[in-house]
Amino acid sequence: MNIFYFHTMTNRNRDRNEIIESIMQCVKNAMAQEGIGITRIMYNSYVPYNVVNQYLKFLIQNGSLEYHEPNKIYSITEKGLRFLELQNKLHELIKGKGIK
Repeated sequence: MNIFYFHTMTNRNRDRNEIIESIMQCVKNAMAQEGIGITRIMYNSYVPYNVVNQYLKFLIQNGSLEYHEPNKIYSITEKGLRFLELQNKLHELIKGKGIK
């Protein structure tokens, strides 16, 4: 599910987990290009610079993302991929139960 589409359709602010999921999904989608810069993350996840910067620091500290200094790009780790996998399972469970 596109998080932005979900956000717009429900007309509410996203919570912390939704923002984290959106950022990590952007980084995961860029794996074929071997990483993504902060500007692309901001545009793709619809999160302003100051907010995305705080979340990126948090995700690097907890081992979900890696920052590659020479190229100034971010990549997702196995831990980050596992988080997204669990989030998708959670969405399926909620959807399957008819919870809105």
